[in-house]
Amino acid sequence: MKKINKKIINKIFVLFIAIFSCLLIPISTNVYAASEKPRFVVLGGDSIGLRLETDVYITGKYEVTTDTGRVKPWKDANIMVDDIIVELNNKKINGIDDIKNIVKSCDEGYIPIKVKRNNSIIESNILIITNIKGDNTLGLYVKDNVLGVGTLTYYDLKTKTFGALGHQAINQEIIKGKICDCKINGIVKGVRGQPGEKEAILENNEIGEITTNNKLGIFGKLTNFEFDNKYQLVQVAKAKEVVLGKANIITVLEDNKKETFEIEIIEVKSQFYEDIKGIKFRVTDQDLLSKTGGIIQGMSGSPIIQNGKLVGAVSHVLINDSTIGYGVFSEWMINYS
Repeated sequence: MKKINKKIINKIFVLFIAIFSCLLIPISTNVYAASEKPRFVVLGGDSIGLRLETDVYITGKYEVTTDTGRVKPWKDANIMVDDIIVELNNKKINGIDDIKNIVKSCDEGYIPIKVKRNNSIIESNILIITNIKGDNTLGLYVKDNVLGVGTLTYYDLKTKTFGALGHQAINQEIIKGKICDCKINGIVKGVRGQPGEKEAILENNEIGEITTNNKLGIFGKLTNFEFDNKYQLVQVAKAKEVVLGKANIITVLEDNKKETFEIEIIEVKSQFYEDIKGIKFRVTDQDLLSKTGGIIQGMSGSPIIQNGKLVGAVSHVLINDSTIGYGVFSEWMINYS
């Protein structure tokens, strides 16, 4: 057997040690994600009018006065408030006029009715009754469009989308929806047990289209809305950044004038998924309290600002105490823009 050169053996040994040492170098197992850039939007606070074209839905029931007494035509029918009327007397319903014409042309008695509730179709029968005036009726209040007033929360210059209202506009899918300019011409002050409201004139011009209506608000595209040169860009805060203490809301109480009012955030919920009422606050601004009594209808969507950031939008008021309001985190709303 040939002798192995010692120099070669030494070189091989050194190389082996070098490779083994490299294998022992600790490698970090931490995953470093790219830092998320802050989101900036145009601060809202503007009053907007809502024009929503919807399916025909039931808003209420009432007893019918007849020659023989009071009758509930809907008593035996499996129908509820917010149900969408799909068919009546086996005829498709596209609008309120369809219902009026069917009821007027039928004799007294039961006719089939089909309604949509959530994602289910329910078939039942409802009674047509002739009231004391001689008119046929079902004893139902129905609507096929909604007019209202709310507040613009923000506008995203990059996506050209808006968020507003801070809660669902109506408990059903909107077929068509527009927002328009409006002017506030009066205030009904809130009292215990009865929230106040903004009285407004809705303009004919349409400034945007509603594409989404969910529990967090309404969202869509602005098509004819002009910002003045003083519009303010504001950073959207994460829910975890909201803290107890002083904050502000921005809203309109007269004409188109946006004003800032002080509030105090008194509760912040730990939410790890999209939900409403993440922020609870108390109105502390004496000027706002004297004019409105606190939070009133039409303020929904008013931006909530804390530490220079958009943290949420006004969504609800405590019915028995209009000085207490709730807000939805802006972090959840911005997901739809």
